[in-house]
Amino acid sequence: IEIKNDNYVVKVKYPKLQSPDNQRLLKKFILSEITKFQASYGTDDEGYRHKLKINYKIYNSVELKSIVFRVRVFEEDEIENLYFKTFVFNKKTEKQVLISDILDSELKLIVSAQILRDKLKELIPAEFYDEARVLRATSAQAKNFNDFYYNKDELHIIFSPFAVADFDAGYFDIVVKFSAK
Repeated sequence: IEIKNDNYVVKVKYPKLQSPDNQRLLKKFILSEITKFQASYGTDDEGYRHKLKINYKIYNSVELKSIVFRVRVFEEDEIENLYFKTFVFNKKTEKQVLISDILDSELKLIVSAQILRDKLKELIPAEFYDEARVLRATSAQAKNFNDFYYNKDELHIIFSPFAVADFDAGYFDIVVKFSAK
């Protein structure tokens, strides 16, 4: 999808999927992002040139196909906002897989939350680290880990900028591995 207007440009790439239901799901997400962008920047009279870019990358494991969308908003060629949206599908059934299907017990949620906290403490630069913010973002609730994907057989959870630290700290893509001890 490519849209040009006096105040903004929209460039979107998304994959074609076999399942019509899944294709509609992706298209609904894309159209929603475009609508939000147009509502925010479409009436700007300041002469700014805004840009919405949505790209994707596909990752595969044995059973799952993951699509990671990277949504970027630019104002005058500077990134103003960056966030991710992921969709995971079972390859055989073509059904969407949610994080609650993966982290399907309280124990898995608690262990995952602790793994994420420990990794974030290592990864976030000291000047941006805010323990209260990290604790809120990693509380043991499935909704906090909705942006996930599988690459090979590793579970990745993504935190967009602002989720766990200031924008300048960037985003965090963390592998969650469970080990039996």
